[in-house]
Amino acid sequence: MSVAIPLAGLTVVSTLLGGVVALRLARDLGTAIALTGGIVVAVAFGFPRFRKRALPPTKRAWKTITTALRSPRQLALLVVGNLGAALMSALCLLACVKAYGGSVGYWPVLVVNIVVGTVASLIPVPGGNTLVSMMGLSAALVALGVPDTVAVAAVITQQLIATYLPALPGWFATNDMLRNGYL
Repeated sequence: MSVAIPLAGLTVVSTLLGGVVALRLARDLGTAIALTGGIVVAVAFGFPRFRKRALPPTKRAWKTITTALRSPRQLALLVVGNLGAALMSALCLLACVKAYGGSVGYWPVLVVNIVVGTVASLIPVPGGNTLVSMMGLSAALVALGVPDTVAVAAVITQQLIATYLPALPGWFATNDMLRNGYL
């Protein structure tokens, strides 16, 4: 038992390192995706304990995704909702920049907001992607010509308005739904 745990850890580490090397060598995106998928499947099916915990939620998630993608209405709601959220978030950031006396166009802010948000969601940082997003948006706004003090203040204000303030009524609503048996 005591030898099996270090060997299992060594197997996982060597598999992941081999996957990283293989991904660097892969020139084709399809090959990179196939290699990553193979590594994930190998790890998932190589450890029964992990498989028992990870497989049921994965099956449920896959069923939900396929159901949503088969329905044109659900797909339209996903696309329009995501587009609306991106447009409103960029508009909020632009309003915050203008409120602190900065000047920048809407379209560059929209592109920066989408790109930084996507990259931030891919980087696993303790505490979520808010920190990465704040740093990235501040740097991008400075690169667009906004003074650094205005950029930092605008991004902090935008995060406060868009992320933290909606949590307060959401907390009350969730508690009310739990109390009434809706959740």
